[in-house]
Amino acid sequence: MEAKEKQLVQLKIEKAQRFIAEGKTLHALQFYKKIIEEHPEAIEAYFNLSLLYESLENILAAENLLSELLEENSDNNEIRLFFGHFLFRQGKWNETIEVLSFFSPNEIPLASFFIGYSHYMLLEYELARISFENFVKSGKETEFMQDAYIYLAKTHINLTNFDMALLYVKQAEVYYSNHYELHLLFAIIYYYLTMIAHAVTSIEKTLKLNKDDLSVTEWAGKIYLKSGDYKKAEKYFTKFIDESTEVSPETYSHLGITYLYTNKIKDAENYFNLALKLDPQNKVALEAVKNLEKLNQNQAASDG
Repeated sequence: MEAKEKQLVQLKIEKAQRFIAEGKTLHALQFYKKIIEEHPEAIEAYFNLSLLYESLENILAAENLLSELLEENSDNNEIRLFFGHFLFRQGKWNETIEVLSFFSPNEIPLASFFIGYSHYMLLEYELARISFENFVKSGKETEFMQDAYIYLAKTHINLTNFDMALLYVKQAEVYYSNHYELHLLFAIIYYYLTMIAHAVTSIEKTLKLNKDDLSVTEWAGKIYLKSGDYKKAEKYFTKFIDESTEVSPETYSHLGITYLYTNKIKDAENYFNLALKLDPQNKVALEAVKNLEKLNQNQAASDG
């Protein structure tokens, strides 16, 4: 495209953008289509039209437009990255990976972040780890770097590599020192590393920053149970159960254990039974119920 034509296209794009600013969306759509028809090499017009479709929630039209553009320009890195980012925003994780896997980690580091996040959302944690680490190793300081450290910590938690998780969450602390999720991650990691005093300190910081997130409430219960503070464990487990729409058998079992330690045997038995109703093979609840049955039998024998 010659300089004169580029200038003409730019003027037309600016006119289309003015239509959008004035709320004349239909005019803008028609004008962008005309630009593309008359100047098929004007990539910016395709990008802007796809963004306009996206803002109108016409995702299929945007995806088809970008897919055809990439098909006709498969060697164009700018188009591939733009389309990959679009798919990423739509939560199309497999498609994001497929489109962006053409890039090497050194070529377009940002692609590694998008691929890593997509693998993470697909629960493919080892593949997520590789891509996130490729992104971090690139040394490219972008707005995504702090997120990469957070997701590396989460990924290593899911891979049960808790020492590595601690390493990455400490690096994330540079960016997120006052963010509740950072302190929650510290609490979770310390819990699994059996550094319970540290876990308590971290969960208390988390609660000060955000006491409304139910995942924080549930972890507070687990950490206080492990620390032996049964009163607080009961408080947070019951709060979680009262307010959550989905309660796992493990949480019911944890509250049952809490009640055992505070000698509320009937309450404990009720929650173990709730756990077994959801999961008849729940080991903690099965073992606890067996022990309670033996205890009741021994009590009955001694009373007789």
